Amino acid sequence: MVPGTPLPLSKGAFVLSLDTEFAWGDVDLSTKLYQKGQQDERALTQRLLDLLDRYQIPATFAVVGALYEEISSGPNSLALSSQELLKRNWPQNCFMDFFLPRDFHAPDLMQQLESYPRHEMGSHSFSHLIFTSKECTPEVAKREFYSARDIAQKRGYSCLSFVFPRNRCAYLDLLYEAGFQVYRGEDPSWFNHLKWGGKWGKKIGHILDLILVLAPPCSLPLQEPSGLLNLPGSMNYLSMAGWRRYIPLHCRVQQAKKGIETAIRHKRLFHLWFHPSHLGDQADLLFKGLDSIFARVAKARDQGELDVFTMKDLLQKVSTSSSKEFAHP
Repeated sequence: MVPGTPLPLSKGAFVLSLDTEFAWGDVDLSTKLYQKGQQDERALTQRLLDLLDRYQIPATFAVVGALYEEISSGPNSLALSSQELLKRNWPQNCFMDFFLPRDFHAPDLMQQLESYPRHEMGSHSFSHLIFTSKECTPEVAKREFYSARDIAQKRGYSCLSFVFPRNRCAYLDLLYEAGFQVYRGEDPSWFNHLKWGGKWGKKIGHILDLILVLAPPCSLPLQEPSGLLNLPGSMNYLSMAGWRRYIPLHCRVQQAKKGIETAIRHKRLFHLWFHPSHLGDQADLLFKGLDSIFARVAKARDQGELDVFTMKDLLQKVSTSSSKEFAHP
């Protein structure tokens, strides 16, 4: 892949993107690790909206397109289009019996989000397909991109921002052709590039990174040859499900604050992201941590040290700046 062109920032920047997926996020996995949060995602999202509103911080909610659909009337059925996607895209051992139709479709959530107009509605694909999987052909990828775009636009959203499920980016040319203009690229964290240990090596590296409270990577926006703007992720605010509960909260909070300070000092982007459904385990503790992080963001913003954007707003900011630079060299 040809690297993108870094675009300078006039000051540090903060972006928050939220992978909003309900049960679609883990239905292809043999785990119930996040089931509680997925089934409580409406309440968790409202609590998150209230916290963001307190600090007047905008976010990009990257929404799985199937969530826009109406809940099926059948007791254990899904809307037809989603059922077809399940059969075609996911393995036979998917564990749908753990969930109800309301865990796959949430038009009420869209109304919930619409009451907070400072936030952006982005896309997280139509059915949370993993775009690097062998099942994802160019034709399937194209269907996912266009279906996600069309269902959001019918609701009145421009839908320019895209977050790949599990940050596995592929088919960027098709993404741009579908009308998307900005996406969240893979976090350039050191542990994501380990050559040993495979998946477990990366997990161990991630644990060490958190426990040692190493500063997360802060990047510049990257203008890519495809025409897309890449806003690389910086840090996933980790859940407390399973083994993650043994990592102290202060490690997450201090690491995020190091990212904020790095962004301010070097005029870089700190791109924080997480899944609202992953706040379900030890929610009070995780929200306490977010409160501390958002307070620091708001203070830096109010002191003129940090700009706070949605993904779409930062796209428009750097596009305008690039145009002015081109017109007045």
